[in-house]
Amino acid sequence: MKYDVPLNERYLLSVEEACAYFGIGDKTMRRFLKEHEHESFILHVGEGRGNIKFKRRLFEEYLDRYVHNM
Repeated sequence: MKYDVPLNERYLLSVEEACAYFGIGDKTMRRFLKEHEHESFILHVGEGRGNIKFKRRLFEEYLDRYVHNM
């Protein structure tokens, strides 16, 4: 069963979904992931590095603080 939940209502976003939702390019997002892989808004699903997901709301809050302090 597949659910079509809008990106702005999802708890988790894939890297590709996060790029589309936040308007950040793939290369920039993946570089950001390498630099922030242990942040609370990153979730590693599966063994090892596995599949990476963003906790949308926490990432939004992080970006709000980051952009606000620039």
